Amino acid sequence: MIRKIFPVFLLALLATACTEKTQVHLDSTYARLVVDGHISSDTGNYSVALTRSAEYFYNEPAPRVTGATVTVSDAGGTLTLHETEPGVSGIYETGPGYAGVKGNSYTLNISLKEIGRASCRERVLTDV
Repeated sequence: MIRKIFPVFLLALLATACTEKTQVHLDSTYARLVVDGHISSDTGNYSVALTRSAEYFYNEPAPRVTGATVTVSDAGGTLTLHETEPGVSGIYETGPGYAGVKGNSYTLNISLKEIGRASCRERVLTDV
């Protein structure tokens, strides 16, 4: 009889565990500029989205960065990207018909009043 009751008692004991609320404290930090975009050798309308980093428990979309000057440069010249909805979207587009050239190096430049200038340089990948 005890052999039959013991597993049921053990299962009931495990199923009725205590729960306790835990407060996780994460230190705040300054907001960082987050850049999301790409260019490939396919012809298309490419975009670069600018946002600011947010706190871990921030339950809203990341704040968009508007009013920036965004350019893409290569050996052939410089293209200025335009914000899709000025002052609102934080998404900057090349316009239709843009394509990267395999093997070229590209530099993305971003100018903002709050941070000054930021840039990165990348090479379009070649076929494998």
